[in-house]
Amino acid sequence: MSGLRLGALLMAAALVGGLTVWIGLRSREERSESKEHAGAGEQESAIKTPGIVQLDADSRRRADIRTAAPAPYSLQPRIVAYGRLEEDPSRSFTVRAPLAGTLLAGDSQAWPALGQRIPDGATIGMIEPRLAATDQISLTNQLNTAKAELRASESARETARLGLERARILNADRKNVSDRVLQEAESRWNAEEARWSTAQDAVRLLEASLRSMGPGGRSALVTRRGGEVVEVMAQPGEAIESGQPVVRLARFDQLLARVALPVAQNAPAEATRALISVMGLEGQPVTGDRVALASSVDPRVQSPSLVFRLNQPPPGSRPGLAVTAWVRLPGAARRGYLVPRAAVVHFRGKKYVYVEKEPGLFERREIEAPEPVDGGYFTTNLRGEDRVVINGAQALLSEENKTGLEVEGE
Repeated sequence: MSGLRLGALLMAAALVGGLTVWIGLRSREERSESKEHAGAGEQESAIKTPGIVQLDADSRRRADIRTAAPAPYSLQPRIVAYGRLEEDPSRSFTVRAPLAGTLLAGDSQAWPALGQRIPDGATIGMIEPRLAATDQISLTNQLNTAKAELRASESARETARLGLERARILNADRKNVSDRVLQEAESRWNAEEARWSTAQDAVRLLEASLRSMGPGGRSALVTRRGGEVVEVMAQPGEAIESGQPVVRLARFDQLLARVALPVAQNAPAEATRALISVMGLEGQPVTGDRVALASSVDPRVQSPSLVFRLNQPPPGSRPGLAVTAWVRLPGAARRGYLVPRAAVVHFRGKKYVYVEKEPGLFERREIEAPEPVDGGYFTTNLRGEDRVVINGAQALLSEENKTGLEVEGE
C-alpha cells in the first residue's frame, strides 16, 4: 500500500512540474509577442507623412534653417526658343604662314593639339623657307649693293644740304647769289633726299627678308594672340604657301547663342534681351543681349532665328551645347512671386520648396510651371504670407528621404 501511494505521489509531482514549465513557456511567448506588437506599433508611428518634415529647435539650429516670405515679382511676357551656342568671331584668331616653305616642330615643344591653351606671343613651330642657298647668297649680295648705294646717297645728300644752306645765305645777303641758283640748289637737295630715302627702304626690306629666315634659315611661327586650340589645319613636314592657315585659336569668355523662334512667331524689335540656360548648366542661367536677326532661316524649323551675346557665360560653356532662351516680349506683366534658386530642391524630376506651416513643421510644395528669372524662379502658387525655407532646404529633403539630392543653387 505504501508503494502505491509513493507512485501516485511521484506521478502527481511530475504533472505539477510539467504544468509549471508549460505555464512559464507560455508566459514567455506572450511577453515576446507583446514586445513584437509594441515594436510594430512604434515603427508604424515612426513612418513619416510624405512631404512633411518636423524638426525640433536644436535640429533646426544645427541645420541653419532660415525662412522668408517670397518676394513679389512681375514677369514680362516671354516666348521660349531653342538653339545652340556658337563661337564669337571676334574671339577667334588664325595663325597663318608668313612665307612659303616647310613646317617644322619647335625644338623644345610639341606641335599644338586640340584643346591645348597657348599664351600670347608663343612660338608654336618653325618654317623652313623655300629658298635655295643660291637665293640666300643673291639676297646677301643685293643687300651689300643697297648698303653701298645708301652710303653714296648719304654723302651726296649731305653735299646738297650744305650747298643749299650756302646758297640761301648768299641770296639773303644782298642777292650775292641769284634766285635761280637758289632754286637749282633746292632742286638738287630734293633729288638727293629722294635717292637717299629709296636706298634706305631697299636696305630695310632686304634686311627684313634675311632676318625672317632666323638662325639656320628658318622663320618662327608666332601666335600674336593666344587662346584654346580649336582647329589644326597643317602638320610638321607639310609644304605650305604664304598666308595659308596653320592653327586656329579661340577664347570662350564670350559666346553667342543662336535660337530659332517658334513657327509663325515674329521677332519684334523690342525683343532685345533673353534669359539663356545652357544644357548641363541649368542651375546657372545668364542674360543675353540681342546682337542681330540671323541672316538665314533655319531649314529644320522654317522660322527666323535670333542671335544673343551671353553676358558672362557659365564655366564649362562650349560652342555646340544646346540652349533654351526665354525671350522677353512687350505687353502686360504677370504678377507672382520670386523663389530664390537656393530654396529649390529637385525630387523625382520636379522642383519643390519647403514652406513652414508652424514652428518646426515643414511642408514640401511643388512649384507649378516654374519659369527661370534672374536670381531664381517665377511662380504663382505661393502666397505672400508663406514662409519659404531659403537656407537648409537640402537638409529637410535629406531628412524626409534619407538621400543626398542636391539643392539647385549649391
